Formats: sequence, structure tokens, C-alpha cells
Amino acid sequence: TQAPDVAALAKMRQVFGIDLNWLVCADDSHGGVEVPQTEIPVYDNRQVQLPAADRVATGYLPLFPGAIKGDYAYKVLDDGMTPRIFYGDYVIIDESAMECVPGDVWLIQFEENGRVEVRRLSHGDPSIGAAWKPDSPEYEMLLSARKVEMLGKVICLIRVRQF
Repeated sequence: TQAPDVAALAKMRQVFGIDLNWLVCADDSHGGVEVPQTEIPVYDNRQVQLPAADRVATGYLPLFPGAIKGDYAYKVLDDGMTPRIFYGDYVIIDESAMECVPGDVWLIQFEENGRVEVRRLSHGDPSIGAAWKPDSPEYEMLLSARKVEMLGKVICLIRVRQF
């Protein structure tokens, strides 16, 4: 067994705010150190359309405190953003984001049909018409002359792997 790199452990401690003793424990006891953890709510297609006070979480995603400062997590339900974001990935949404720059990824809802998708702003002004681009070449760019509600900016991706 190789000893862990102390500099890498120290950096992980700094970034995630966790105890070095916990990092080096090989069992579930964590050396008697309580592992700091917080949760972020996960909302589905229906919940993200409701006012924040009326939402009911469909689950919670455990996170280290201070690691991500988002409002909620959304589970991606299509593969339009492949190869960067996959079906089943979670994206962390910041509802307070105001600046919309081409290239940013947003959780959007089309008022015409209520569809909720994760897409990249290609160009234009979302309030009057814009082009929302999927990363996957198998999907077409969505030109929106109608208003698109920007539910929040994607600020982080969390990929949960099943082993």
C-alpha cells in the first residue's frame, strides 16, 4: 500500500474543509472525526417551475459545506448536452444569476410547451429571442423567437457513478 501524498491531502483539506485524519482513515470510523456534510435539494421538471416556497424536493444530494453555492440540483433527463453533460447527471443551479453570456449553460423552460432543458446560449437575447445550442451534434439548435424562461444558470456538474 502506497502512502497518500501529504501535499495533495492538505490541498483537499483546504478546498473541502475536511479533517486530514478523516482523509487518511481506511475504514468507516473516520478516526472519531465527524465528517462535515450538507445537502442540496433535488427538484424535478414540475418542481423547478413552481415558486421556490412551493417546491418539494424529490431527494437530496450530499455535499461538503462551502464546496458549491447553488440553490438546488436538477437531474438531467436528456442527452442533448453530451459529451459534457450526460443523462442522469446532476447540475447545480444558481437562480440568482443575472448575467447571460453566450456560451453559458442554463436550465431553461420553453413557455410554448413547458419543456425544461439544459442548454447553452449560443447567441441573442433570451428575453426577445435567442439560439439555445445543445452540445450533442445529434440535436438541433433551438431558435427561440418566443420567450424562454431562464430558471437558473448551471454552475456545477455532479456525476454520480454506480459501482
